Amino acid sequence: MRACRTGDLDLVKQSLANRSGGLNDRTSCTGKTPLLLAIEKNQLNIVRFLLDQGADPTMGDDDQIHYPQLPPAWAHWLEVLKLLVKKGASIHEAFHDRPLGTFDIFRDNAESKQLEFLRFLHEESCADFNVCYYARASWSALQTAVRAKAGAVEGLAMLANWGADLSIIFHDGRTMLHMAAELAIEPGVVTFLSSRDAAYTSTSKINGGGHRFITLSSQNDTVALRLHSKKRRLP
Repeated sequence: MRACRTGDLDLVKQSLANRSGGLNDRTSCTGKTPLLLAIEKNQLNIVRFLLDQGADPTMGDDDQIHYPQLPPAWAHWLEVLKLLVKKGASIHEAFHDRPLGTFDIFRDNAESKQLEFLRFLHEESCADFNVCYYARASWSALQTAVRAKAGAVEGLAMLANWGADLSIIFHDGRTMLHMAAELAIEPGVVTFLSSRDAAYTSTSKINGGGHRFITLSSQNDTVALRLHSKKRRLP
């Protein structure tokens, strides 16, 4: 197990050869397999070797996490993701039975691969583009597109063509325009959503209070959102 974490390929081969370790062994404390440990520690050569030897990519840990927080800051994270799916891993049960489309891939210091990620999901017949768990650890394909540093509008257009609902109102009352106001980096996202009839008005449950979407504007590439309490009379 330690060799998988440290990237010692020779020791991994030796352990398998003398049967002191198995491809699908589990750690006693978390239930992680050698493959999951190698992914967790960014050991690409170990991941490739274990998969080629027949490691089971469908085995999650004790918490049913199948993709152990693949760090998007790791240059090879998407390559590993594709390898796992090619070898039989499911895109529909990635972690805690949630689909891969809810995977939060955004990192400030990482190369933007949002569009490639979305195309990959589509190629694998993903049908979960509207699924959303609005929390830091779990998002949706729509949020992934909105937050793209480059290609956000292109990503949203692709998702709409693949059946995503841009007029969706999420479980906390937010609309796609709320999301764009909060998360969009690329100019033009709000204008695009407006042109595609994204919902303007909804009752929000943000921070336990009731808020209603009032005004959205874009000035100098900066999106501004104004919210009023439901207790105030709306114009």
